[in-house]
Amino acid sequence: MSEKNKKMAVFRAIHNMKDWVSLHELLAYLGEGYAERSVRRWLNEFIKESTVEKKGQKRGTLYRANPTGIIKELHRLLFADEYKELIAYIRQPLYLKKPISYQKQWLENYIPNKTFYLSDMDRHILRERGERLYNHAVAGTYAKHIYNHLMIDLSFNSSRLEGNT
Repeated sequence: MSEKNKKMAVFRAIHNMKDWVSLHELLAYLGEGYAERSVRRWLNEFIKESTVEKKGQKRGTLYRANPTGIIKELHRLLFADEYKELIAYIRQPLYLKKPISYQKQWLENYIPNKTFYLSDMDRHILRERGERLYNHAVAGTYAKHIYNHLMIDLSFNSSRLEGNT
């Protein structure tokens, strides 16, 4: 695994843990193949980028994801430099933006299943990004899977509240 992938794995692990975690707990979560020194360096980089918060000192140091910093970092990672100008334009107040009028001929020239609003490359990219991450199961299978987990958790916690095991 490359160093960049390992660094991203540390970032995802911190984000997944949701609560304060020590360096040794993080290393145990990551498994073998992660040097303590490298993880410590990456954590310090994340702290400088404000994507991770730190409290405590020395062996008592704990880390957790900083939600506002993560959003900023995701914007930095997801949006390439050529889109930064567009994002700055979108964030402007409404009165500073140039109004765009409706173009009726654009809609009238459209022939269903013959012409396309988007280019072949744009449609291909959207199709790839829109594909399911897990497998090509029928619609609703993933939702049913989540529902089953929720029902098991509900049943377990309901019994636990009543004192049953």
